[in-house]
Amino acid sequence: FPFLWREVRYTPLVFPFKFLENTKVTLSLPPDMGIDDLPVEAERDSDYVDFRFRWAIANGELFYNRETEVAVRQLAVTDYVDLRRPVVSVWSALAAPLTVRPGGFRGENYGSDPF
Repeated sequence: FPFLWREVRYTPLVFPFKFLENTKVTLSLPPDMGIDDLPVEAERDSDYVDFRFRWAIANGELFYNRETEVAVRQLAVTDYVDLRRPVVSVWSALAAPLTVRPGGFRGENYGSDPF
């Protein structure tokens, strides 16, 4: 939502359709590399937008899953801050670094996609 960087909105916000996004990313780590710690999983639910994001590591692969759903079609100017607040919170959580280093944790051998 690139428009949410603005702290204030002067016109109503209209979504022409229901928005649902599910992003899954898998990164294969080089054989000698691993991670220190996984970022914290999080959920942010509000009347306007819901976010869920999770991390996992298994078999030397790093998995990331993010689900985003916007539940409203129109948003009044007065409600803009209530849409923006959980999104900014998610941006802050996703800004946490993920350290990949030689000899780090590569996960267990679980099989396939952990999600």
